Amino acid sequence: MNAKHREVVTKERNARILAERKAEEEAAKRLASQDDKKWQQDLQSQYHEEQERAKRAEMMRMERKKEAESLIGHRTHSTRAIFECGSATSQKSDLSRPPPRKLKEFKPTNDSERVENNDTAAPVLPNRGVTARWPPANTTTNATAVNITAQKDVTSPSHIK
Repeated sequence: MNAKHREVVTKERNARILAERKAEEEAAKRLASQDDKKWQQDLQSQYHEEQERAKRAEMMRMERKKEAESLIGHRTHSTRAIFECGSATSQKSDLSRPPPRKLKEFKPTNDSERVENNDTAAPVLPNRGVTARWPPANTTTNATAVNITAQKDVTSPSHIK
């Protein structure tokens, strides 16, 4: 009896599981068909919107063409001048402007090496800019700098103990 009872319970459980699976499949099919309908509606609405945009673009293009024709009239010789950026009216306004400034020629501050290579007879003092070389090329200025620092040491209070 116990085995028969287990068999009956197992069959009932399997039947319930199959029924649930079928119900899930049916629900999935219904949702898919609803989604498919929505998808088709979305595609149709997008197509109609695209058609409307194309019509509006064509209408605007025609309006611009009519405006251009009304501006130009029947004068074909000045057609191009109206739409060019360098037309006669803009060139007249350019005459009132001063001419553009000319830029100064760029001279790098560390050209002293090239000058030393080209002219070895004349000593070149180092430039006092940011790119000045250390130690200075001229030894007399170096000796003067040492004397100045020595004088500062004598007058400073740090030498007093």
